Amino acid sequence: GPAAEGVKQDFDEELAALTAILFRSFCARLVQVEAFPPPLTASISERPQASLLARKQAEAGNVITDLQHCAIVLEEAICRRLLTLLDGTRTVDQLVTDLTIAADGANGTTGTTAAQPIVSREAVMRNLQLLARCGLLVA
Repeated sequence: GPAAEGVKQDFDEELAALTAILFRSFCARLVQVEAFPPPLTASISERPQASLLARKQAEAGNVITDLQHCAIVLEEAICRRLLTLLDGTRTVDQLVTDLTIAADGANGTTGTTAAQPIVSREAVMRNLQLLARCGLLVA
């Protein structure tokens, strides 16, 4: 129609300008181009899972590769231990139990009191949300 005439006149010029902007942005690493979306998720599933690579890296040290191939440093040992447990077989409650056992073993204790658990469900959920924001959880 008549409204499109103005757009048609400048289309080639506008397309070239947009292409140049996108190319410069890509070269400056401001945008990423993906053929397929990475298999990451920002939500916490019933049985959270991290990539095998991230789990193995968490066992070995504090530098972890996320699902977008970027290095992330996880300083907290409990967060790294949680990451090693995220194989998709445990519920959040099972993760709390397993982390409590691991923390007891690391501290040399054999149990917790009901009033002061070492690992709470809320803390595990916060750490899972952190791992999701870091691009470490698999969809």
